[in-house]
Order: sequence, then structure tokens, then C-alpha cells
Amino acid sequence: MVTLNGFGQSIPVDMKRINALIASWNDANNSRSTADFRQVYQKNLVFYTQHLSEEEAIRQKHQVFRRNPDFRQRITSAPQCVSFTSGVIRCNFSKQVRENTSWKTYPSYVLIAYDGNRYAIAGESDYETDRVLDYQPNLGDPENPTPTPDRDVHHDSTATIRDSVAQPVGMPDLKTVQPPAM
Repeated sequence: MVTLNGFGQSIPVDMKRINALIASWNDANNSRSTADFRQVYQKNLVFYTQHLSEEEAIRQKHQVFRRNPDFRQRITSAPQCVSFTSGVIRCNFSKQVRENTSWKTYPSYVLIAYDGNRYAIAGESDYETDRVLDYQPNLGDPENPTPTPDRDVHHDSTATIRDSVAQPVGMPDLKTVQPPAM
């Protein structure tokens, strides 16, 4: 179960900050910047079904970038966000990933946690990887987001990012990332 500080809590939903975090995560993928990934990731996260340290997730990203020098990604739909009783927000979106000479679409998501007065990526994956590996994150039940003055949220527990993420560009098929040899 993904939780904050080892216990479930309700997260305030500030869609402007969440939108900025998702855009920064996308930029980190396209710039391949270790420093940028450190700015958006939690110290430990669920990375394509694996519970990894921030450093190991970044190392695996760089493996993908080395194997795919032309790697790019772009978010092609406005994220739809839902807050869960575990204290995690799941934001679903479609992304396209450049693989060799063509773009492939993946229904994807990031898990967002609120910790230390900041939002951070607590997980990332795509639904195809989860399906193939028979993985389903244990997030608890959906709940209505906690109101904040800056957010634009429907009251049906689903928040929509109104300022869609710019047509970004950078991340390959991480299903092919192999665990490190021991």
C-alpha cells in the first residue's frame, strides 16, 4: 500500500500544483535530468510495479534512455485525478512514447503524495504493464478531495486538470527495463 509517512491521510488537492508537478515530471523525462527527477520523486516509489528507491528508479530511467537515444514522451490528454483513502492521488492520462521511429500510446498514471508541504511522485506506471504483470496498487477507496482555494475539482471525487499539460516530449516502454544483476 502506498501511504504517506507510514499512515493513511487525506491529501489537499491543489490542481495548479499537481499540474505543475506532472509537467515537471514530463520535462524530467524529456531532458533526462537526474536533478529534475530528484525534484519530483519521493525517496521511495512504486515504479512500474516495483517498490524502488528514488536512485534506483532514476538509474532504470537512464538505462532506458541509453537504449533509446531518440526517446521522447508527450502527454496527450488532460490528467484525471482521484484522491484515495490511503492519502495518495492517482492521476490518469494518455501519453505517447517515441519508440524507434514511431509513437506509441500508453494509458498511464502517476501516484502523487503530499509530504512535507509538497507534492511528489510516489509512483508511475502504465495500465498495460500493470495488466501484463497482474499488478494493482492498493490505494484504498476513492474519496472526495479536500478543498483548497486554488483547485478546480468536481465534487464526485474526480479532479480534472483544466490547464492541460503542454504537448510535452520523452519516456520509452519501461516494460523492457530489466532489474539490475545481483
